[in-house]
Amino acid sequence: MNKRPCLGMALFMLLGICIGAYGRLWQLVVATVLLLAVRSMLKGRRKPPVVLFVLFLILGWWCYTENLKAVEKIEQHGIEGREILVRGTLEKKEYRNQQYIYQLSSCRLMEEEQKDLRTILVYSDADLASIGQILLLDGTIQLWKNPVNEGNFDEKTFYRARGISFALRDIRVRRVEGRKSTFGETLFLWKCRLEEVYRQQLGELEGGILAALTVGASGSLEPGIKQLYQVGGISHILAISGLHISFIGMSLYQLLRKLQRNFLEAALPAAVVVYCFAQMAGMGNSVQRAVTMFFLLLGGKVLGRSYDLLNGLGVAALLMLWTNPFVFLDAGFQFSFGAVLGIGFLAEENGIAEKKREQKFSLLFSCVCIQFVTLPMVAWHYFEIPLYAIPVNLLVLPCMGVLLALGLIGGCVGLVWSWGARLLLFPCKILLGISIWICELVEKLPGAMVIVGKPPGLRMFFYYALLIALVWYLNARKIERSRVKKLSVGVGLLFLLLAPRKGGFELNVLDVGQGDGCFLQTKSGSTLFVDGGSTDVTKVGQYRILPFLKAKGVRKIDLWMVSHTDKDHISGLQEILESGYQIGLLVFAKGIFEDQAYMELTSLATSKGVSIFHMEQGEVLRLGSASITMLSPLSGKRYADKNSASLVVLYEEDGFSGVFTGDMDEEAEKKLFLELQTGRGGFQRDRVTQIDFYKAAHHGSAYSNTKELLTLFSPKISVVSCGRKNRYGHPSKKAVEHMRHAGSTVFYTMEGGRIKLTRKEGGIQVQSYLSRK
Repeated sequence: MNKRPCLGMALFMLLGICIGAYGRLWQLVVATVLLLAVRSMLKGRRKPPVVLFVLFLILGWWCYTENLKAVEKIEQHGIEGREILVRGTLEKKEYRNQQYIYQLSSCRLMEEEQKDLRTILVYSDADLASIGQILLLDGTIQLWKNPVNEGNFDEKTFYRARGISFALRDIRVRRVEGRKSTFGETLFLWKCRLEEVYRQQLGELEGGILAALTVGASGSLEPGIKQLYQVGGISHILAISGLHISFIGMSLYQLLRKLQRNFLEAALPAAVVVYCFAQMAGMGNSVQRAVTMFFLLLGGKVLGRSYDLLNGLGVAALLMLWTNPFVFLDAGFQFSFGAVLGIGFLAEENGIAEKKREQKFSLLFSCVCIQFVTLPMVAWHYFEIPLYAIPVNLLVLPCMGVLLALGLIGGCVGLVWSWGARLLLFPCKILLGISIWICELVEKLPGAMVIVGKPPGLRMFFYYALLIALVWYLNARKIERSRVKKLSVGVGLLFLLLAPRKGGFELNVLDVGQGDGCFLQTKSGSTLFVDGGSTDVTKVGQYRILPFLKAKGVRKIDLWMVSHTDKDHISGLQEILESGYQIGLLVFAKGIFEDQAYMELTSLATSKGVSIFHMEQGEVLRLGSASITMLSPLSGKRYADKNSASLVVLYEEDGFSGVFTGDMDEEAEKKLFLELQTGRGGFQRDRVTQIDFYKAAHHGSAYSNTKELLTLFSPKISVVSCGRKNRYGHPSKKAVEHMRHAGSTVFYTMEGGRIKLTRKEGGIQVQSYLSRK
């Protein structure tokens, strides 16, 4: 029997659905041409019919558009902060961060009898119902948000891929109806009890890791563990995946076969156990894929038919996409399917399973093949790659079977016998300790995490197209070359994909909520950041600024300027310094108020090896071909507070000029206006007239942005950085009128998200991030 009679026919159906749902016309043309080329290369195998491909392409387009209409109809009923009455069935629940998270399915809005709300999330401080019961409750809608800067977490796509419409907070349960699902509630209680056993026997650190690794209780993880495992490239072990399903299911199946059970008698218990485990672990996207493929494998064994890995993968994807086509956008879905493709397409196509004498090298080769498929995805979603992922995985993965077996058995024993559990789980504590030690060691190595930025979509498309074409070419031509040479081709492709992008002038005013944060890249590729903080966005450095820099592929900020030390200008900078991100020089004004915040910031910077420099009025710093001149505070002048003493600078490069103002107030603006008008201090007035860019002072406050100074600057573009519905009333109508009166076009981060300025054909192009959504 031909092992793969149609070379993953379901994958070609899947390709049609994906392009029909997410693609463009040019992608359809390219994919069809590639398919025809594949048909010509598959000489001795059945050729995938183009008609079937086109049929599934049309089905994909129809399925996606119909689901999109339904989702948009649901979202039209959602108004942020609106109080609604909802009825739904409790399908799943989880305890995380000291609260219960319910997933209600088959929901409807009672006031409007709106059906088909799919699933909503409900947050509660207490456990109010059992799985399977119907809840009637009211609460406040929390809509999923779009990212406001490049690299920020896309909450809307994340939950849309899970079929979750919105969340309810501040709930009040009016009525609980129906009978509970004994099966679902029992599994939830087992999960909670196993989690408690791990904590009691291993402690919070190792116990939390083992709970996440065995039963998917990710809420048990200590802060920083996931990030540490990401550095080592093994964070995937913390998510329930095909590794867990195949280990548990196949171990039980093979054990029953050895006990002389027939195929059906061995397959049924294995299927039941795997299904129960998957339900207890939450049945995420990667788990659904693994369970579907495992059931197909068991079905093949019972029916006496061969199992094809790629077709099994394609069938699993088709079933999931038909239920929810948005699942394709989920990172977990992509990584899960990508890893299997790495084994099934790259590794098996090179015959590693048939060469028993090379098992050790085959394991390494399989690891590398998985990396070829998934590393571009890592770069796409996380913008940096773990340099030592392959050797760390080779050290850790062989221990996974022992960890899973002892962890699950020890946890079950711990439900009835504490000392027995301690004995069984002790090796797990040692193995987990070793994994932590390895990752901590890797973290100290140079280049442990390499920032590569988010690869352009077109580059990703051609990378995978070339990778597929090269593998097929080498095998269709039966080119017998060493695997090292084949790997070198893949490494070359990765280098082309992850090669840093060319520099060029670019100015970004980030949306940091109520605060300031401006990133500027010079024409030669040098980098400058001005301020970086917020009063209404928690961990703005960790969740908004740093992901933006990584997405842009920026590995170091050459010059970071601080206007003053209010929280809304330095909170993000402090987080970034603590993270160890590279900063060349930290710049303050010589007249800065040296308060407690200043002392803490400079102490932190010094401890991280960052140099500190204080500028004087009129002093010029060079950054590549750009010059940065300090305008304010004025030498010898006294200022009432930190805002009025803000560092104000003029940026000039290749005909472009821009002024960054901090929180300069009216008093400081009048002093600066007189200085510039009279030419005191030797500063030429002509350099600040007709500027290109003006960062609105003090977030557009009515007590800044004076008419006189703006008339002098006459900026072409003004950008206001402030939070939505902020309590200060920023920006004020008066300030905006002054900017417009000076001939400026005004943009707001609260409306457009990140505002980007680039130079095109001698002019300035302005783009708001949310306008792209």
